[in-house]
Amino acid sequence: MAGPHKHRKDVPDYDGSYDPTDLGPQKPPESQRPAPVRREVTSMPKRQPVQPARPQPARQEKGLSASTYLVMTGVSAAVLAACTVTLGILLLRTVTQETSSLPAETLPQTEPVTEQRITEPAATEPPETEPPVTEPPETEPPETEPPETETERPRTWDALYEDLLNGDGMAWGARFDLYDADGNGTPELFVSEGDHTSAAVKIYTVEQEQVILVSEIWANGGVVTVVPEQHQIYWSSGQWPREFHVYSLDGTAFTERERMTYQIGTDQSFTINGASVSIYEFCRTYMNYVSQRCVQDIGRSFTLDEVEKLPQKAASHIPANPFFDDPWWEEYQEEPTTEHRRPSGREEDSSNPFGFFDGLIPSFD
Repeated sequence: MAGPHKHRKDVPDYDGSYDPTDLGPQKPPESQRPAPVRREVTSMPKRQPVQPARPQPARQEKGLSASTYLVMTGVSAAVLAACTVTLGILLLRTVTQETSSLPAETLPQTEPVTEQRITEPAATEPPETEPPVTEPPETEPPETEPPETETERPRTWDALYEDLLNGDGMAWGARFDLYDADGNGTPELFVSEGDHTSAAVKIYTVEQEQVILVSEIWANGGVVTVVPEQHQIYWSSGQWPREFHVYSLDGTAFTERERMTYQIGTDQSFTINGASVSIYEFCRTYMNYVSQRCVQDIGRSFTLDEVEKLPQKAASHIPANPFFDDPWWEEYQEEPTTEHRRPSGREEDSSNPFGFFDGLIPSFD
């Protein structure tokens, strides 16, 4: 064992310290020394010599070349063709066996086909002949009327009257009537400006698909009467002096035939066409008119809300004998021969010698 060594500052002691006073490790007494430990040393196996690595051959990549594919494709095609031919041969044998097994009667008999030569005749040209010239018969084209469109309405009298009554020219509250006064097959249209007796009455007719205003009668509190058998129209007023007018109607011709007036009281008078006449002559003339079958108070039957079915409305009026409460004119048909006598049932009035004429000719209302 080495003896104590001189301390060196740059060399640590055995315990790793740098104590300057440390004189180094001291050897312990033998009694305190541990027993020596024996270690068994195993023998090392011998190393085997390393064999040098042999070079491995290069591996070939998996896969087939193009030539291999072609060969395989050809073989497959040949096998498929052989299978197809074999299948066809088997089917042909089956059909042949079934046909040969049928009896001879069922087999169709076919005649041998012999060729026939068809000989065409020699072509001969026909003689040149001119065809006869025939003129087409003269036929006139059929007359065809233009078809009526759905929107085009026939211009009949009822359609024309409907257009007039539904137009803006009608007065509010107007009324109307229809009647064939002249007997020509086309009813006349009588339009009153209102439902009162003082309203004027207009008369319309149709000519060449046109509505024409024939005349306008100012009723003046009276009425308008139609006498179809005589083709006449009467108008009697309701004011004094009373008036009675007779008109004839022929199409659009409206002509006054007779005009009669009378006044009672102190200034009594009877006139026919402006000439003064006696009461007897007046009553006989008046009797000829008022005894006819007629349609009274025409022109106020229907309102403007009833403008439909005009032919039925025109046929709804039926002429009848007029009705009067007091037909006074029947008592003055003949003049007295000896003395003037008043009609029975009438009292004499000294202040008015002709007072019995009051209300002599009533209106038709």
